[in-house]
Amino acid sequence: MGADHGLSERAYAALKLDLVEGELPPGRVRIPHLVERYQAGATPVREAMLRLVGEGLLIMPERGGFEVPALDETAVGHLYAIAQCTILDAAACQVGASSPLAFDERDETDPAPPIERLFEFLAARTGNPYFLVRVQSLNDQMRRIRRAEERRLSGLQREFAALLGQIRRDERPSVRRSLIAYHKRRLRHLPEIVGAIPPARRA
Repeated sequence: MGADHGLSERAYAALKLDLVEGELPPGRVRIPHLVERYQAGATPVREAMLRLVGEGLLIMPERGGFEVPALDETAVGHLYAIAQCTILDAAACQVGASSPLAFDERDETDPAPPIERLFEFLAARTGNPYFLVRVQSLNDQMRRIRRAEERRLSGLQREFAALLGQIRRDERPSVRRSLIAYHKRRLRHLPEIVGAIPPARRA
């Protein structure tokens, strides 16, 4: 039981990283391929895949099996929309925070785009763990999109610094306006961003 659980956890971690970083192409996923890739049995791999369906990184179509969802304009637009709603709610809901939190804008150990850590900070500051889980899940789903933003949008550091300053000064009306402008800007540039999403590096 313990050994099987360990295999499932390793398969889950490896598969999740591949999905977040765009290592697997959109479309049907063959379980035998993943069994070989992760050196795990079919059962641990299937368990890992079911967990990742719950996190939105895989889907189970009606015809059966598992698929990596495509990041087309419709899907990316929907992700930006739900991200905006979630982050706005998190920014406005801080009454449950048990103690002040500090945001470290320079984390040398974290290769993720800094906006992901800032959004997680806003979620953690609510004191509501469900906000944090939701934001972390969105960050995973949007990692490749944010890499594409870095390729197509200018002034990201300036935009980030302005938002961070407003958050630190607790200027909630300004934070709200900035978050709305942040997402509107990306929706205006949706075709360019989608076109710059890196293709899967390995099949």
